[in-house]
Amino acid sequence: MTSIITILTITLIECVFGVIYVDLKNFIVPNGVNVFHGRFNINSRYFMFVGDSEPISELRYGNEVIFPKENGSQEYNLFVELFIINKVILVSFYVHTFNDGLLKSVNRHTISISSDKYSHISNEEFMYKINGPVLVSFDIGPKPKHPFINSTISLVLKRFLHKYIFEDNYKGFMLDGKSGPLYKFGYVYDSNRPAVVGYTKLPYLTEESFLITIYNLYEPFMIQFPFGCLQNYEIKTIFGIEYWFLTTYDGDLLQDREHMNAIKLHISYRNQYGITLITLDISELVSPELFGIEKVTGPIGNWKYTLYKLMDKYVNQYRIRIIIDSKIDNRTIFMQRNQYISFNIEVYRNEEETYIIMCYDVFKLEKIKKKCNFYYKRRKMNHYITLIKSECIDINKRIEKSYPIKLDITIDEEQPSLFEKKEISDGEMTIHHFSIKETNDFGESILNKYVFGAVYATGSFQPGNIPLEPFRKNKVMINPNINTNKFIVRNKSTFDDLNTPQYQLFRLRT
Repeated sequence: MTSIITILTITLIECVFGVIYVDLKNFIVPNGVNVFHGRFNINSRYFMFVGDSEPISELRYGNEVIFPKENGSQEYNLFVELFIINKVILVSFYVHTFNDGLLKSVNRHTISISSDKYSHISNEEFMYKINGPVLVSFDIGPKPKHPFINSTISLVLKRFLHKYIFEDNYKGFMLDGKSGPLYKFGYVYDSNRPAVVGYTKLPYLTEESFLITIYNLYEPFMIQFPFGCLQNYEIKTIFGIEYWFLTTYDGDLLQDREHMNAIKLHISYRNQYGITLITLDISELVSPELFGIEKVTGPIGNWKYTLYKLMDKYVNQYRIRIIIDSKIDNRTIFMQRNQYISFNIEVYRNEEETYIIMCYDVFKLEKIKKKCNFYYKRRKMNHYITLIKSECIDINKRIEKSYPIKLDITIDEEQPSLFEKKEISDGEMTIHHFSIKETNDFGESILNKYVFGAVYATGSFQPGNIPLEPFRKNKVMINPNINTNKFIVRNKSTFDDLNTPQYQLFRLRT
């Protein structure tokens, strides 16, 4: 797939004459074109391009115009579909012909691209390579919808029901999997609200569906996927943030391990009137960000390190109360009953062992005193052991010999409180300064404990200049090991390669 992505270059250009066209050979970032994503077969990808305020009126292959071959008084609106299968790209495009503003006809054409050449093919040859339905991703928010979706609104028991389903034909062209592709909903998501199953935050509500029903038109409060794997979601709020919570499901959903584990954990706490706020699950089946917990990660020797703490914006309102490991039967590790000031939880894991160091400070005799608890578990153990003082000292010495911990950082995301980010601009160029704080929450120096390791940025595009789906996070490594606690970033502001963020990194002396 990598090689074909390198070769594939898709252009959506608005030229000086106001003509929007799709170029199947070159690429430039488009304006005013809606992109719909999907998948089919195994590891095959689907895209559709539809003009927004202005129609796509030309299809090109480099400098060659594929359609229209002749310029005339007629106007065209093209819907262009790409089906990427290994080293072959199939193209299906619908030509809407207008005369004096009235739709005159709709025609469909099919093309195959391979070895840097294109050729017109028959519909039979095209359909032979499309196995199974095309699963089109769907954003339930107020975004443009795929043109083959049929939408109906009805009023039932004083509630608006908004139903979405794919048509079985478009302008007389059958979409049945035989004469033309069969379309179904693939990943269904809300770009404004994440989904939650049990206590696990997920990027989408379902992977596949035939019909979508949304209750209430402008302020939706429930979503239903009634056929196949039954799922109902309702809006609930945590820490002022709205989420779609799974409320009803059938047994088919439990066939997916991720959903099964999340639902089982939720059921076990539901019998105890719900999970206790705020719970930290070091296995992260309970998503930390769901309860306002931030984390930083990175390697140290052969260990994977994670630091958890409550986000600064919540420290005056909430407290972490319970630490669990949801992957074992005796999941409760520690219950925090003290009225602490700061509370840091550090986890060191490798394939055989897990160490947890929990440190917090409390008022005692009008003084602030720091306390630390150490816990240990081997791979096949079903519970954690509390370590005695001499064992804690030995563990600390072993860890400190492996310092520094090389922390991961994603430069274009909100930074955890352990990091500091400053923006410096002279009006023409902007640079970003990143550093690790000199002391931790307990006032102790951490200059020798941490450095930045791998540096990432969020990629915005996939093949060529096609934007990623909103629910996906595609991180691109800029530097595998910058090995410093201070650095600056400059954006080169170039479009030479849209698949790679154009950043320059400079280490600073510490």
